[in-house]
Amino acid sequence: MQALIRLFREYQFTILLLSLLLNILLIPAISSLSSEQFPSIGRVALSASITLLMFVAIFATSTSRLKKSIALLLMLPALVLMWARIGIPHGNWQYILQQLLLATFLSLVMISLIKYVFTCKKVTFDLINAALCAYLIIGFLWVSLYCVVESIYPGSFLLPDDGLGAFIGQDQHGNLFSRQLYFSFVTLLTLGYGDVVPVHSVARLLAITEAFIGQVFLVVLVARLVGVHVAQSLEN
Repeated sequence: MQALIRLFREYQFTILLLSLLLNILLIPAISSLSSEQFPSIGRVALSASITLLMFVAIFATSTSRLKKSIALLLMLPALVLMWARIGIPHGNWQYILQQLLLATFLSLVMISLIKYVFTCKKVTFDLINAALCAYLIIGFLWVSLYCVVESIYPGSFLLPDDGLGAFIGQDQHGNLFSRQLYFSFVTLLTLGYGDVVPVHSVARLLAITEAFIGQVFLVVLVARLVGVHVAQSLEN
């Protein structure tokens, strides 16, 4: 057990990065499974995937007991609401609360990662992985925010007719999270396919903000990495 903990501590940001990438790849497939053939299995798989990501994020970024306690206080109610949805369908306000708790949790994780990236004195594999994690966390944070906006103002996004609409009554929130995951990362990467369009003013504001933050983050990150690398070279 101690060896496993040491291994996790040594590769904490690598494990977090793999967890983030795994969720990006699996959530759309899980959402489709949840909608069509095995709704219960799909919902369990989606909840398990997000739960794993949250636990990995806590242990990778919580460097003090206080930070870990705050993160757990945000995470546990969100997980209770998420898992309760599997057996007991609940209304919009519970889902909105769940996503707000998740967004706050992800904000703390993102801040911890950015703090590490911009205080590290050497360019290392860990530093690069932490920077990639922070960038991907931005995408997941906006997924939760988009879900909140769509839940409060239905129709905030013009969605494509991708076949999921027929199953919206079975797993509305699961499909919503998957669609917003796609839209969030398309916006963060400024791909601009245009198949999902924000039509409500709040949704548009969030989309503009995400695209701006994503581009500024990359510019500042490159400048930081180059600066640290130059400083390392001069020292050597």
